[in-house]
Amino acid sequence: MLKYDIEELNKLLLDLYRITGYTISLWDTQLNQLAFQPHPIPTFCALIKASPEGKRRCEESDRTILKKCIETRSMHWHICHAGLVDCALPLMNDNELIGGIMFGQLIPQGNSENDIFKILKNVEALQIDKETIKTEYKRLKPFELDVAEATAMLISRCVAFMQSSRIIRHISTELSSQIEQFIDDNLSSHIDSKTLCNRFFISESTLRKVFSKYFPCPLVEYVNKKRVDKAKLLLQSGKMKISEVAISVGIPDQNYFAKVFKKYTGCSPNKYKAKK
Repeated sequence: MLKYDIEELNKLLLDLYRITGYTISLWDTQLNQLAFQPHPIPTFCALIKASPEGKRRCEESDRTILKKCIETRSMHWHICHAGLVDCALPLMNDNELIGGIMFGQLIPQGNSENDIFKILKNVEALQIDKETIKTEYKRLKPFELDVAEATAMLISRCVAFMQSSRIIRHISTELSSQIEQFIDDNLSSHIDSKTLCNRFFISESTLRKVFSKYFPCPLVEYVNKKRVDKAKLLLQSGKMKISEVAISVGIPDQNYFAKVFKKYTGCSPNKYKAKK
């Protein structure tokens, strides 16, 4: 699961728009638009989206190219329903697909009166004033392959920045840190899967996935190792009885504590304390 800083995402997309002049949007893998720049949208597109049918066509066109991009995990170009060039790029994190980025709304190469005629034909059913739409169409940025490819490369490199600056981040990564801290802070208490699931409002299956991906071993073993590590430090200090150490690390049964301690250190608490 991912968490997005929408405000920071929009700031970054606005910077990219100011550099390139290309409209740009970011989508999740379920084809939900998370951020878009610029605001307001270009007048040409605003005229088309002013009607319910025009808005439906735009959304269908966007989802068509994004779906293809996400399914193939590769960059795709197309001409949208209104005749503009759009590009979609997969958003990846360590070979894991986490969404898509779309940019464009560009006039095709070789723009001519014939192209404008096609545009007018495409949007004829939307009942938009022809002269107005022609004027706004001519104000759009023309498609240039080398510039568009450079933009695609720039956007791809921005993905790493989005992640390193935590604009986009895995909740699982954040959750694993919180679980680790909780365990460290509560070693003297009872800790099991139910404890963690109730504390972090997650299911047992989610907890298992987090431990499988972000921890070196399963929960019980991880907690026991942490308890033994803390016990070693307390025994080294020489200020506490073994029974007190056992209680402090959450294993009040001294016999069981000795068994767990020996499993991970190779010696009993008494011998370990004597050596230190």
